[in-house]
Amino acid sequence: MKGDDVDTYISQFQNLARKAGYTLDENVTLGMFADGLPPKLMVNCIKFDHSADWNDWTHMAQLHQEEYIQLHDRLKGGHRNQGHMQAQWRNALNRNPNAMDIGRTQAQATTTGTTGDKEKQRSEGWCYRCNKQGHIS
Repeated sequence: MKGDDVDTYISQFQNLARKAGYTLDENVTLGMFADGLPPKLMVNCIKFDHSADWNDWTHMAQLHQEEYIQLHDRLKGGHRNQGHMQAQWRNALNRNPNAMDIGRTQAQATTTGTTGDKEKQRSEGWCYRCNKQGHIS
């Protein structure tokens, strides 16, 4: 296996094994597949999952490789997350302070009516801020 691409390794191994006449679930074939994995990935598949057949091995290799990639990116600041996150933070920090915020927050409106309006809102259960029934703020 070269790099992080376990899916390519699986499909290439499967094609070559079938062309050579190997049965994918035989111990010899599974051993050759395991030997082609990076050592730590192979150890995790054996140690944690006790993979017994071709489907187990391929599924566990994909799962452990994805876990490794996510942990590596999280702990080491890998290239997969940096590009998007850096741009997101750069945009947030460099934005125009006079720009209108169109995010998820809603504007907080307060009533400017008379005292009688507020009393009517309170008695009927209308909110002073959003002017909706069911709560009062």
